[in-house]
Order: sequence, then C-alpha cells, then structure tokens
Amino acid sequence: MVAAGSVGVIMIKPAGQPVPANSSPPVTPTSVTMQKTAAAAWVANQVNPATTIACDQAMCAELRARGYPGGHLRQLSSQAALKSSGIVVVTPAARQLFGSSLATAYAPVTLVKFGSGGSAVSVRLVAPHGANVYLQAARQDQAARASAEVVLTQAGTITMSAPAVRQLKNGRVDGRLAEAITAAATAEPINILDFGNVGTGASSIVPLRYADLTVSTSAAGMSVQAYVQALRAGMNSDTGARPDRTQLVTLPGGQRVLRVEFLAPSPFGVLNSP
Repeated sequence: MVAAGSVGVIMIKPAGQPVPANSSPPVTPTSVTMQKTAAAAWVANQVNPATTIACDQAMCAELRARGYPGGHLRQLSSQAALKSSGIVVVTPAARQLFGSSLATAYAPVTLVKFGSGGSAVSVRLVAPHGANVYLQAARQDQAARASAEVVLTQAGTITMSAPAVRQLKNGRVDGRLAEAITAAATAEPINILDFGNVGTGASSIVPLRYADLTVSTSAAGMSVQAYVQALRAGMNSDTGARPDRTQLVTLPGGQRVLRVEFLAPSPFGVLNSP
C-alpha cells in the first residue's frame, strides 16, 4: 500500500501485519565477494602472520593472494582443522558447513565484521576448548588487565583523555600495548589521545590493540621527528613487548598522532595482577 505523500512502501503479510520492504540486504555473489575481499585485506594487515587461520577454499585462496603465508592456512573441512586454528574467517560457505554452531560453539568472539545478513563475513577467534571456557578466560584476563593498567592513569609522565582513562580502568587495553607505553614513558612524557581497533563489529571482550599518542607538542623543545624517535627507542627496549607498528597518522580532524599498534590476536596473561 502506498499512501499519498508518504515516503515509504509497506508490504502486508497474509496475517495483516505490516513489515518493511527490503528489511535485509539481498545475498548476491557481488555482495559476498565485496565482503570477502574486505576481510582478506583486513587479515593481511591486522593479523600476525604466524597465526593459523581456518577458511573455506575460496577464502584461503584470497588470503594467499594477499600474501598471507599458505603454511598457516587450514581449509575448513572438519572440526579438527577448525580447532587447530587460532582464527576462522566465517563466510557464507563456512556457515553452510557448520551452521550456527560455528559462531556459538567454536568461535564466539568477533574481531571484525563486514556486511550484514546472509552475505556478512566475519573474522573470529577460535575457542578450541569451547565457548564457555574461552569466554571465562577472557573475562579473567580483562580483570587482571584492569588491576594492572590503572597504574598508567596515575603515572606522572603520562596524561590522557577521559575515554582513555575509562578504557584502562576497565581493562580494555591490550596488555602488550600497556607495557609498550609504560616503557616509553620512562624516557619521555606521553599524552594518550585514544585507544582503538581497526575495523568495526568487534566483540566487547576484544582488547584494544592501538593507541594514538599526540605529537603536536613535544617535551624540551624537541622536534616531532626527534620525539617520535625517542618514543620508538623506548618501546623497542628489552623491558616489554615491542609494537608491530609505530607510524605517524593524520586523523580525520587533521591532528597528527603516533599510532602504536599490535597485531591480532591478543594473548592472555601479558600483565599480572599486583
């Protein structure tokens, strides 16, 4: 039914209940290909290449084409292949093989998701001993991080935004990142603008793997280049985890930051409770 002057179209069920037309995007080969391409690019850029990844045949081929090591890819043909992997790329083809249990029982935590509905493709963490065991361990590790990371909010050489303070107090930050910032702050003052992850759709239990550090003003009249070099030197010491990337990034608002980043997946047990 179309009403005069209306801006939408309403379809009527046989029972007489109105439902929106086009309530979910259609699943087409083109939409699936787009999501798979985006997921492959994300994995190639954001996942540690030493991580074993389970994928369907076509997705594995896409990952190899992106440069991901073929020796660390497992074709998703059995539970054994899935459980021996650290990450699984969940495509429509993968869901046909395992059904809803792929997400609920074997891979309960999402790192990133592309698209929606039947054409969605997600990159998920594998729980080799079951979802309940993994989620319990993840919550315990988050609690341990919260106890340890609150120290950063009290450090005299570190300043940070209010959201960053909350993220540290809630144990949201990857333990490797907290270690790297602590090491760098022993040499130079640091201002943390924010923490985050690349991509959207991550589960709330997933740690934040990058920090944006402001570089617009430097201590003791140092140039931006000298300041960045000093921070990198501090983070590359033997006292903590070494970042996988440290690069100057210009944010959408025009602010330049030093992005300190670790690759997925985030390990448990990096920080110990006091």
